[in-house]
Amino acid sequence: MPRLSVTEAVLARRSVRAFRPDPLPADTIREILELAARSPSGGNLQPWRLYALAGAEMARLKSLGVDRMLGEGAEPEEYRMWPPEELTKYRQRVFSCGELIYGSVGIAREDVEGRRRMWAGNMNLFGAPVGIFLCLHRDMGYPQWADAGMYLQTLMLLAQERGIDSCAMEAWAVIPDTVRSVIGYPDDYILFSGLALGYKQEGHPLATLHMPRVPFDDYCDMRGF
Repeated sequence: MPRLSVTEAVLARRSVRAFRPDPLPADTIREILELAARSPSGGNLQPWRLYALAGAEMARLKSLGVDRMLGEGAEPEEYRMWPPEELTKYRQRVFSCGELIYGSVGIAREDVEGRRRMWAGNMNLFGAPVGIFLCLHRDMGYPQWADAGMYLQTLMLLAQERGIDSCAMEAWAVIPDTVRSVIGYPDDYILFSGLALGYKQEGHPLATLHMPRVPFDDYCDMRGF
């Protein structure tokens, strides 16, 4: 199968939330993770610490994660996930995103239990067979968080190039203790994000959902051109 160009991979990538359970080859996952380490980082710090899980260990973490979210709920968060209420336009985007996701599978706004189970589905990786967990040292600053984001974006595009779908999942940061109990990342590190890798369920609304983008002029001023 011919590989995608960078532009094609960017346009093809979706945050897939409905995966097939088909396993992914270990050598392909390793190749993607190694190539993604070519991502830029300030001072060449390469601050990311990765854990790649599949098979029985990933199944165990999925089970613990779903049980936690459907039982006691979130643990103390590693960081604030959403902007404050005062940043209205950004909060509205979060709200609209949620409405599109839940609406695509017929979960109404007033269906609290349905939404709770859908949210807990994050901890099942939405059925994906492989989970990537990226951790950072607690003393790293905003620049290194940006480095981590660039690593994850590079990883997702490399996966897309190979026909593998993905979903970045900062939601995992709401159960850091549960994740630590399985993968054992050090106490002086934080869990920045999880990421699901797998093959999408063709035709499933959560595998094809396209999130709108704000107009170019809303986020970019071009000057001197």
